[in-house]
Amino acid sequence: MRLLAVKRADPEQGRIEEMCFAREILEPEDFDLEADLATLAYLDYRYMTPYERTEAFMLAYQKWYAIKQRDSRGRVGRRVQRAHLSAWPDARITMFWRARQHADALGVPYGRYIIAAMNKASDDGTSELPAPNQLYSDDVVAHVSKQLAGLFKSGTIPLLPRDCNPRFFSENYTGDPVQRGALDAIEADIRKTGKVNQAARLARYMRESRLISEDEARCRLGDDLVDAALGERLSNPVRPDQPLDEGVATRPGCFGYYRSTPNTMCGSCPVVTACIERSAVVDRVLLERYGTLDIRGLRNREGDRKRKQRERDRKRAGMTMTLQEERRVLRELGNPKLKQKRLKAKERRDGKKAKKQEVPAPEHGGTKSESQPELEPQPQG
Repeated sequence: MRLLAVKRADPEQGRIEEMCFAREILEPEDFDLEADLATLAYLDYRYMTPYERTEAFMLAYQKWYAIKQRDSRGRVGRRVQRAHLSAWPDARITMFWRARQHADALGVPYGRYIIAAMNKASDDGTSELPAPNQLYSDDVVAHVSKQLAGLFKSGTIPLLPRDCNPRFFSENYTGDPVQRGALDAIEADIRKTGKVNQAARLARYMRESRLISEDEARCRLGDDLVDAALGERLSNPVRPDQPLDEGVATRPGCFGYYRSTPNTMCGSCPVVTACIERSAVVDRVLLERYGTLDIRGLRNREGDRKRKQRERDRKRAGMTMTLQEERRVLRELGNPKLKQKRLKAKERRDGKKAKKQEVPAPEHGGTKSESQPELEPQPQG
């Protein structure tokens, strides 16, 4: 594939190709929230691009789907597994993208989000595990938010895993927005811990995980608490140094997804100029390839043109059915049960449509679209 080949040859050019690939598949509104989601996502994901986060969500979904599908003999259920997001059809990529956006809006690890959603389906008596587009309905998101809020509060889900991105380690601190956000979350987590346990909690962050330096801790939390933390007995081994090269860029995950609309975080971002330049590069590449930035509209028009051409070809050939309809009729002639199954499925669909039509519309305002998550961050810590 072109995308994978470019990423192997030049990682920086690969990020541009990732953005082009997403713009070719997704609707424009699917990108509107990325700048905000970059500050709401689980801390360890915030250096990842939206494409990388979606691929991580896809891999987590495949992993837990296979685990949940184990039969009574312990064998993993059969299901297509793909190592790269770009290997999926366009419709499935869109599903994974939107489901990942809802997980980011809650600020939770993807595995935890998927497990909670699948457990809800099992508790509801559903025989099949949810597909990606069934992971972000209103009731699923509300259930996941309620379930995981308690895990964050109890500390079962840590602010950062022990094997987190090395850019969060104190020896690699440069003061970029993602690092400052992590330190703010650590400070808030310590302050809302009971006074008796604050020193032990700070010792874990400062001396074991080494996510905050002693100087930063004294500046934020005071000398008394830091002195008490230095006297605490450690229960886990100290993480060794993992310094990064000086040339490693520290850009937020939304880099290149610039928005010019008012009241966004883009205006105060320290790398906004480079972000605008990256966005312009992507626009230029897409214009060279397609001659327009409305790629979805272009593909829809091309699909309509081909469909009408097929209809004209059938009429000229005297065909009354499409090839798909002809194959279906032949299958049902050989197996009458297939026809009965299709008719029952049609009755169920018609019944659902009738129920939806009976539900009165709300008097004031409309309902929230399932494809756009509400930007309410899950309290971490």
